Amino acid sequence: MELTCDSLRQRSHASTTLALLPDFELTHDGVPVAVAGREQRLLALLSITTRPMRRTKIAGMLWPDKTHERALMCVRSSLHQLHRLEVNPLIECDRGSIALSPNVHVDWDSAVHVGERVVAGEECECGDPVAMLHHPLLESWWEEWLESEQSRFTELRARALETHSRRLAASGSFARAVRAAMAAVRAEPLRESAYAALIDAQLGEGNRAEAMRTFSQLATILKDELGVPPSFALRAARD
Repeated sequence: MELTCDSLRQRSHASTTLALLPDFELTHDGVPVAVAGREQRLLALLSITTRPMRRTKIAGMLWPDKTHERALMCVRSSLHQLHRLEVNPLIECDRGSIALSPNVHVDWDSAVHVGERVVAGEECECGDPVAMLHHPLLESWWEEWLESEQSRFTELRARALETHSRRLAASGSFARAVRAAMAAVRAEPLRESAYAALIDAQLGEGNRAEAMRTFSQLATILKDELGVPPSFALRAARD
């Protein structure tokens, strides 16, 4: 089902919420629910997929170091443990596939929706992009099956926040533009275009000293990390 601002607002009032930003937390009626690590991984995997997953694929992704039979046993055991939780059904199963229940609100879904709308230049009334895109996906997790999605989400956050900053600056909302650009810089500390948006917003506020300090910060980071100076275009913006 395609997500819309209306559907996300409805889900945000669901009794069961799964937070993945910045780390895993399951709540029901506002009360945290204890979930063991193995079941957390299963719920997280189902949360970042857009369609039901075959049990065999889940087994191979979450337990690649085990034999096929033992990995499937881990899937069945995790499902049993999740069914024992005193929470509205978290998952939907048939004989071969598993999916997260559509009644579970996932904060990552909302953040991705907002980020994509902002990047596309569309209006979005789901919430404040800076607040919703502030945190990375499962920041403390190191899982091979998660790495690509973490990277994609980091890129989306940075692009959306930078775009949002540019749009705010164009409308004269320089203080809000600075806030959005600073969030973009935190998301991608080596992203020159995010620094350029921040410098432009600071100059728009009339804070030339802050803009020069930001440029110097970027110059130091690029020299230390990559051994290169800021681009010509960014030096021109500074000047």
